[in-house]
Amino acid sequence: MNCIIVDDEPLAREAMKLLIEESDNLQLIGSFNSAATASDFMEQQGVDLVFLDIQMPGITGIEFARTISKKTLVIFTTAYTEYALDSYEVDAIDYLIKPVEAERFQKAVDKALSYHSLLLKEEKEAIEQRQEAIRELSSELEFRQQFRLLGLLYKGKPSDTSEIKEWVNSPSDYRKHAFLRILPTAVGIINLLCIGATILGFLPASISGIVFACFVVFSFIFSKGITKIQATYGEKLQILSTYADQILITEKKEMHSPALQQLKAELTSQNQTASQSVHRLAKLMNALDQRGNLLMSTILNGLLFWELRQVMQIEKWKEAHSADLPRWIEAIGAIDAYCSLATFSYNHPDYIYPQITSQSFHLQAEALGHPLMNRNKCVRNGIDMEKRPFFIIITGANMAGKSTYLRTVGVNYLLACIGAPVWAAKM
Repeated sequence: MNCIIVDDEPLAREAMKLLIEESDNLQLIGSFNSAATASDFMEQQGVDLVFLDIQMPGITGIEFARTISKKTLVIFTTAYTEYALDSYEVDAIDYLIKPVEAERFQKAVDKALSYHSLLLKEEKEAIEQRQEAIRELSSELEFRQQFRLLGLLYKGKPSDTSEIKEWVNSPSDYRKHAFLRILPTAVGIINLLCIGATILGFLPASISGIVFACFVVFSFIFSKGITKIQATYGEKLQILSTYADQILITEKKEMHSPALQQLKAELTSQNQTASQSVHRLAKLMNALDQRGNLLMSTILNGLLFWELRQVMQIEKWKEAHSADLPRWIEAIGAIDAYCSLATFSYNHPDYIYPQITSQSFHLQAEALGHPLMNRNKCVRNGIDMEKRPFFIIITGANMAGKSTYLRTVGVNYLLACIGAPVWAAKM
């Protein structure tokens, strides 16, 4: 497991370096006197473990730890005991008090090694699950084509997803007022009483007509705001309708791999499927569109404040599904990505799925080829990197293919990490 030291005290860095050199399981790849320089290094180099001081000028160790990836483990090294509680808030593996004793140091390292093994196992299993999902969908040509065609029906914008999330988290304009929530019911009851009293002869019909006319006029107060909301919600519904069709065929499709089953399970809410929920929204929006019929809207608004009632029903739907919509969209996005990778696999039946190792790092491949090159002209090469950091010197004449070789390794390594097949005899 590789590691770095981040400490502003030269003597402390040297003492930690001696302890690391005595450990068979650690490889020191950097020593830094500030969080800023360590951060620059970590942007270019993967780091498994950081021995991090807390009291440093500029960015403190606690502040720096909050910016570090969860895949990189942190052991704090400090002369102060009062920061122990803060260290657990940033999920530090351990907390060493200077001067660090060898036995205590080794105990912290053993803990880090155990946790690192769990992370590697989880990452290995995640890649293997993605491979299984891609294998499954690569044979489902009809499903992939239908999923893609439904997505092409709406030529969306890159900002669609963020707009949906922003919309669903925006506050309701009408339901937030208790008076407005009871107003449609109150209007309906008053009209019912007036009509009943008129039929029974207790109230002149003219009075009931005046009450009805007043409610019609009163309802016009909300018309401008409702028109604006209708336009906004209508645009979002157009986006959601596309997702709804893709969600529906996904719900109907039997999934076998754990990754796809989990994504399919994300498309449920409150004992109702995502497609049913979106269909419910579509019905509410279509009903609101009836306000374009002037005669119908006048009668319904006078009797029930119908437009206001419909808008609040839509706002109620939005509030009920504010946490679900982003999850549904992410699930459909993930299935879309799996379909794309499955199509890549389908188009390259001679590619192989690499074997994922449980080691921290070991890249070994035979006869690697660049996926974008003509397979009849491509010169395929192997690679063997046993650990990191590891250096391979690539030499050759100008235009001999050195950069193409590096791209070949990089592209296939990336494909392997996301679970896709690679162009190689063995990997």
